[in-house]
Amino acid sequence: MEKGYDFPQVTAWIRAKKEDFQLVKDLGIKETGILVSCSNYHVFKKLKMTRKDAIKEYTKIIEASLDAGIIPRADFYRAVVNSTTAWLYGASSVNTALLGIRERTGNTPLESMVMEYIQLRGGDGGMNIKKITEIGECFENELNYKIPPRTPFVGKAFNATRAGIHADGLLKDEEIYNIFDTTEILGRRPVVILDAHSGAAGIAMWLNNYFMTNDDILINKRDERIAKIKEWIDNEYENGRVTAISDSEMEQIVEKYFSELLPIRQEGTG
Repeated sequence: MEKGYDFPQVTAWIRAKKEDFQLVKDLGIKETGILVSCSNYHVFKKLKMTRKDAIKEYTKIIEASLDAGIIPRADFYRAVVNSTTAWLYGASSVNTALLGIRERTGNTPLESMVMEYIQLRGGDGGMNIKKITEIGECFENELNYKIPPRTPFVGKAFNATRAGIHADGLLKDEEIYNIFDTTEILGRRPVVILDAHSGAAGIAMWLNNYFMTNDDILINKRDERIAKIKEWIDNEYENGRVTAISDSEMEQIVEKYFSELLPIRQEGTG
C-alpha cells in the first residue's frame, strides 16, 4: 500500500465483528471479505444467536463498511444460485453438466443441483447420493481429469480443514464445522490436511479418519504419541518446509508410533 501501486490490490478477510472491521479501517484497506456464517450450526451452536439476531449483526458491519467507502467483497459463482432461484419461481427443470464441465463456461454442476434438490424437498427422491463420489473418482481414474481439490462435493479437500482449531471443533461436534454429514450422504469423512497449523487436534483427526477408527479405539489428541508426531511435523516446518505432510509420510510415522492401526487400514482397503 505504501508503494501506491494500482495492482496488486490489497484486500482483507474478517469476521462480521466490530473489532475486526476496526482493524480494516485503521489499516486504510479499501476492500474486505466479510465472513457471515449462515449455517444453523454456526448461528445456534457457535454464535449462540437466533437467525434474526445474526442477520442484524452482520448487516451492521456491512452497512458500516459501505458508509466508510470500503468495498465488501462479493462471490460471483452464481450458476447454482440462479438455477435454484429458477426452481423456486416455477421452473420445472434445470440443464446441468457433470462437474459443471461442458463446451462453455458457467455451467451448473449436476451434483450441486442434486444437493439443492435435497435441501428444498427435504429428501433425496430415491437417488443414491453416494454415486456423486463415484462420479468424481471416475473422472479422475478413468478420464484422467484432475478435479480441483476444493470443488464442492467431489474435490479431495472440499470437506477438509488445515486449522487445528477447526479440527478440534470437529472432534467435539462435527455438525459445527462440517457442511453436512458427508460420511452418511457421500461416503466421505471430513479430513484434515496436515501442515504447520494443524496441531495435535489435527493429527488426531487425521489418524481417526484415515484409519476409520471406531469410538472404542478413538485416538485422543493428548496421547503422548501424538505429541511426538507433532514434534516431528514442527521440526519439518522450522527447517523450511512449505508443502503439506503427505499421506505416505504419515503412514511411515504411524508404522513407528501406532502400528496397531495398520491392520485396520488393510482390512478397510482390502
